Amino acid sequence: MIPAAKALRLILARTRPMPSMLVRLPEADGRITIRDVRAPFALPRFTASSMDGYALSSRATKGATRARPVRLRLRQRAIFAGSNPGPRVAPDAAVRIMTGAPLPTGVDAVLPQEEARLEGGALLVTRPVRAGRNVRRAAEDCRRGDVVVPKGTRLQPGAIALLSILGLRRVEVRRAPRVAIVVTGSEVRPPGARALPDYAVHDASAAFLTSALKEWLIAPSCVIYVRDRDAEIRAALTRALARADLVIVTGGVSVGERDLVRPALASLGARTIFWGVAQKPGKPLYFGERRGVKVLGLPGNPASTVVCYCEYVRPALRAMLGEPRSAPEAWTARLAAPVARIESKTQFLRGRMEESERGWQVSVDRRQGSNLLRSFLGNDCLVVVPPGSGPPLAAGSRVRVHPLPWRRA
Repeated sequence: MIPAAKALRLILARTRPMPSMLVRLPEADGRITIRDVRAPFALPRFTASSMDGYALSSRATKGATRARPVRLRLRQRAIFAGSNPGPRVAPDAAVRIMTGAPLPTGVDAVLPQEEARLEGGALLVTRPVRAGRNVRRAAEDCRRGDVVVPKGTRLQPGAIALLSILGLRRVEVRRAPRVAIVVTGSEVRPPGARALPDYAVHDASAAFLTSALKEWLIAPSCVIYVRDRDAEIRAALTRALARADLVIVTGGVSVGERDLVRPALASLGARTIFWGVAQKPGKPLYFGERRGVKVLGLPGNPASTVVCYCEYVRPALRAMLGEPRSAPEAWTARLAAPVARIESKTQFLRGRMEESERGWQVSVDRRQGSNLLRSFLGNDCLVVVPPGSGPPLAAGSRVRVHPLPWRRA
């Protein structure tokens, strides 16, 4: 067996980003940019009003008071968004302007219409107006040539809106990896299977993985259920390897008589990078590859599947998508209660974080069985307990914590 940290290093060292592709902006959500995106022009493109009111020169309003207002003649033609601002405005004049309309030359501020006082075709200003008030300056957001979306950015709605307002229709991103799921086990049935025998169980692994992959807008290229029979497993793996960049197998990777996945992969020419990790849960984790296709074999117990996905599969996906930081996000927290260590294994324990006066505190759940899924509902992190002999880690000890991907802040 190898240490958990080395297992992750080996996976990331052998996982390469997917090729690039051009996609339309509506299809780019969640994808990773492959190069810096620069602004083709400044934003805003022109200086404009940020509200309905009256555009004027701030210098003309100096000394204005309620008792002695400054009187500015009104230009007849108002300026609307999308219209030409017209000629220069004289220092002793003002012009009606609407939100988003371009400012004409000669003015540098906008008096809101609710503060305006009109009299006999003129605007009366009863106090000085600061230069730049209610004005959106040209190039205030970015200048032409600025990097607005750096390489390696995961595109979210805000970034897509920015690219759209810059007039871009397509963006170069990493192609999403094709992911195949193979669920092994003669006792396993798809969810909703009718007439479930007493010795059978409904599968949770494929449902979890399919849901988790939606984070990357990935739908499995195939989901295959297969019994613990050598020929059937080889056929399922052959099909999966032909349709994927990453194959995730659940079950069949341990040392039992019917754990047939590793021999089947070997017979198909797959190379084993490692098998067996000094961790709990998920000790029989497998990682191999065949003709560039990566294979991650996860234990069949559902909680082990979830833990191994968070600690290994998700980082591999992030690396394939080109994210600069692929390893799990790590926080530091203090233990709320003592936690026992295991001499030769790293533990990934379900826990819950809470803020306290001393910073983040984490409580470890008592339910840690590899077959127990309910504990993932009430907890929001995995507590990383390093191997060690001797007494338990004391309450207040600092530990590394990996927030679950679906944790809500």
